[in-house]
Amino acid sequence: MTHKRTIQLIIISLTIVTALVFYQVRDHEFLSVDDYVYVTNNIHVKKGLTVDNVIWAFTTTYANFWHPLTWLSHMLDNELYGLNPSGHHITNLLLHIINTVLLFLVMLKMTSHIWQSAFVAALFTLHPLHVESVAWVAERKDVLSALFWFLTMWAYLLYAKNPGVGRYLLTLAFFVLGLMAKPMLVTLPFVLLLLDHWPLERLRAGISKKEIYSLVLEKIPMILLSGIFSVSVYLAQEGGKAVATLDVLPMKLRIANGLVSYMKYISKTLWPSDLSIFYIHPMSSLQWWQYIGAALALCLITAFVLKKIKTFPWLSTGWFWYLGTLLPVIGLVQVGSHAMADRYTYIPIIGLFIAFAFTVKPLWERMNVKVSNTLLWTTGIVIISLLSTVTWLQVKHWRNNFTLYERAIAVNNNNYLARNNLGHALSAAGRIGEAKIHYRKALDVKPDYIDALNNFAAAFIKENNFPEALAYIEEVLALEPDNISALTNLGTLLIREGRETEAANVFSKALAIKPDVAELHNNMGYLLTRLGRMDEGAGHFTEALRLRPDYSEAMSNLGFVLMKSGNPKEAVAYLGQALSINPNDSKAHYNMALAMLSLNRPDKAEKHFRESIIREPENGELHYQLGNLYLMQKRFEESMIQYQIAIQYGRESYDVHNNIGIVYASTGDFKNAITHFKKSLYMNPEFDEAKKNLKFAMEKVRN
Repeated sequence: MTHKRTIQLIIISLTIVTALVFYQVRDHEFLSVDDYVYVTNNIHVKKGLTVDNVIWAFTTTYANFWHPLTWLSHMLDNELYGLNPSGHHITNLLLHIINTVLLFLVMLKMTSHIWQSAFVAALFTLHPLHVESVAWVAERKDVLSALFWFLTMWAYLLYAKNPGVGRYLLTLAFFVLGLMAKPMLVTLPFVLLLLDHWPLERLRAGISKKEIYSLVLEKIPMILLSGIFSVSVYLAQEGGKAVATLDVLPMKLRIANGLVSYMKYISKTLWPSDLSIFYIHPMSSLQWWQYIGAALALCLITAFVLKKIKTFPWLSTGWFWYLGTLLPVIGLVQVGSHAMADRYTYIPIIGLFIAFAFTVKPLWERMNVKVSNTLLWTTGIVIISLLSTVTWLQVKHWRNNFTLYERAIAVNNNNYLARNNLGHALSAAGRIGEAKIHYRKALDVKPDYIDALNNFAAAFIKENNFPEALAYIEEVLALEPDNISALTNLGTLLIREGRETEAANVFSKALAIKPDVAELHNNMGYLLTRLGRMDEGAGHFTEALRLRPDYSEAMSNLGFVLMKSGNPKEAVAYLGQALSINPNDSKAHYNMALAMLSLNRPDKAEKHFRESIIREPENGELHYQLGNLYLMQKRFEESMIQYQIAIQYGRESYDVHNNIGIVYASTGDFKNAITHFKKSLYMNPEFDEAKKNLKFAMEKVRN
């Protein structure tokens, strides 16, 4: 077989195996962690590649990053697939496959060792630690930035072999593009210096100081760019309050966790078990022997690598690649509450793969151990097969919110982050009782966990258990008096209890603290409309839509206000827009039905009433209103069914019994009509319509 044919077969094999192992992502859903921020709830991404959105991508630090190419890639996906998660997942997979092929070709070009290069690429593409970067849509920045990482290496290889301004500028261009996808590339200049040592051998024995200075000098523009991007990332993260302060997490704890994490990543590379989306930060629970042992192990490995730097030069390149590229995310600048993350290994553990792949055979030969090609092939195939199996199983855990968080809990029963997120997913699915179990367990582990306390309060509000909800709200406000979520929950609770004036004060306080929250304006608008202050309510709904143009609930509420204000045509426009964004919005369907009645479109009104009932079959008000529509159309039997269902679901009131009486009277059953008119007046003795109807029915009976 020719050399070219072998390379082609390796590329085809890597592509097919990667596709088979990861292709199940086509059936995966968007996830509540970051996918909603990056795609499903992001109005700019959802509107696609418009001029305004491209400008936004280059000017925003939304999500605490400046990565315009990542935003543009998500916008392009939305142009191609809309909000179908399958397409977004497939794009991630395609980028991962391209990265794998590029890594193989670059390694082959640098080393001329075909099988070692293929093995490095196989380990890269099939290792379970890389599932997170591929199977998580929001981690597009990982696979996209890696593409430019490998392209930068390729361009640098061309430049190193034949220096020239054009090749240097090409290298710099790919590097900048990578930084614009994810600032993880800030360590790439350091890696290029390692490649100068091996395999490019530009830092060879006997090299003059002038040549060394020249090699460093050519990296200076890249190093300066790395510095600029590092500072900008820190400022963006700090501005988004994502960076933990030294008061919360002292530097000695960060260093201790970093040392232990370095060794844990190696452990998970060698034995990829108990992988999770969340690894809880140990904070002060680390024992001295853990970080001292980790530090000692790292020093011993480093000493061994340096000792073998001449005989096994790939060891130093691989080892320092691993140490250096992981440094920005090892936790010295702590972002979030996690100790480590699988996604952080996407580029760094390539260094370990290089060290392993190029060391095995030479090491055995130096130990005078005869190794046949058959044994090497068999060992390689076994390793790749095992990794493929574990990776395929790991990908399954990323199917949806439930499978992902349940897996994290299975790995660590005390994972309060996963407990809270699973509870939120269960609550969104209407499984409030199950959600509360997980909130409770999260708080058992971390009693001051604000998110779980707020979610617990929201769950009790949904169950109309206001005393319990208030207890959790007060607990949050005792910890953080200006917590917006707690104030929102408190305002919602007060509305449900009919204490509108107090609720208005709470929402006013929240808006004074954070006036740019669309949800607060929507809640305030809803409250004002309940108080009959329609114009003020409309103003808040309009502001909510200015802050968040795709806010379907605010559109629905504004449509309701317009309908009540005598502008049903304008109302229909807003309600239609709301339903185009969220076709399952029961309230929007209900408001649209009322608007259609105002426009004398009973056929459309019936359709939207029914759509609303499909989504809230136990909402008595919906059945009552549909019954009224049928009564208006003289569909007496159907209206009676709807009124009876309304009563079954708690909508028994004077107006329902009055309308049932009208149905009976309309069909000539005046005795039953009288019974229901009397029930109506018993509930509301001042109800004039029931008085007139009762008088009419009694006259009919007497005659």
